[in-house]
Amino acid sequence: MDKNPNLKTKNIGRIAAFIFFPILFAILSFFIIGALFNLVFNDAPLYENVFTYKASEPTYNIPANIGFKLSTNTSNNPLNLGDITFPHYGQTYGSIEIPSVKINCPLIYGDDPLSLSKGACQYIGSFIPGYNGTSLISGHNNRVFRYLKNVMNGDLIKISTSYGVYVFKVTNTAIISKSDPTAYDLSAKVPNLILYTCYKESVLISDVTMRYYVYASYISGPLLKN
Repeated sequence: MDKNPNLKTKNIGRIAAFIFFPILFAILSFFIIGALFNLVFNDAPLYENVFTYKASEPTYNIPANIGFKLSTNTSNNPLNLGDITFPHYGQTYGSIEIPSVKINCPLIYGDDPLSLSKGACQYIGSFIPGYNGTSLISGHNNRVFRYLKNVMNGDLIKISTSYGVYVFKVTNTAIISKSDPTAYDLSAKVPNLILYTCYKESVLISDVTMRYYVYASYISGPLLKN
């Protein structure tokens, strides 16, 4: 029989505290540091996006040293697709401007991590502006698309490219899961624009599962034809 049960209980309590409190401290530190990192830097890499490049998608044999100068062509006169210089992957070929929320940034063809660190990036499985389809463009929410969530219906979006200047009008905005395929339609047969970025619900959430989408319809600019 133990002559001093209180001493035994105290020893067990000390051992438990010695193990428990360091573990608790480590867990709390992990969440605090993670929250601070997400607040200061990026809440989630946008490149873990819904859209993954597939080898079956079309590729273009474009020389890497082609340089582009932004066009001033604002007319609605059609252009032949064969008469423009198609951008190659990773190349800046335009700019995006949304005056209402003070967004003005480069437009890059391709959405790899390096390109996303430089500007707004077009998913290459979508159509370039002016073609009869959807232009799908992403940007980090703590950089070029920091104020995208402030866009309102009716706002105008100007996209200047190497072959023409386009204006789109915002028709809708939505917060949608990154895994929801109904968030975008790449089979549309009319020129339209979709912008999106990560949507942060809380600074304590590190795996951002939602996206903020801005949908806009074509207003003006030279349409491309085959």
